[in-house]
Amino acid sequence: DFNNDSRIRLDLKQQIYGPIIFGFQGNLNLNTNSSSYGEFENKTYSLGISRRAYSIDLGYDQDEESVFLGFSIFNFDFNKLNDKFTTN
Repeated sequence: DFNNDSRIRLDLKQQIYGPIIFGFQGNLNLNTNSSSYGEFENKTYSLGISRRAYSIDLGYDQDEESVFLGFSIFNFDFNKLNDKFTTN
């Protein structure tokens, strides 16, 4: 029980242009007795490129004042090749 405040976690992503995606994550404090009522906490902003095979994200955590870089590769274990691509 590290925090008694009620909050909602928001995680939004919006495609800006082509594969470029802007993201926002944060917690909205809903406890009316809290001094930070109605404020966003733990805010993180990101800008990335999302393609079918990979994604790259550059983010900024406002509370920690840190920048991070993420990279993901998708479908690495795909093995259902079409017959025209297999060798006999």
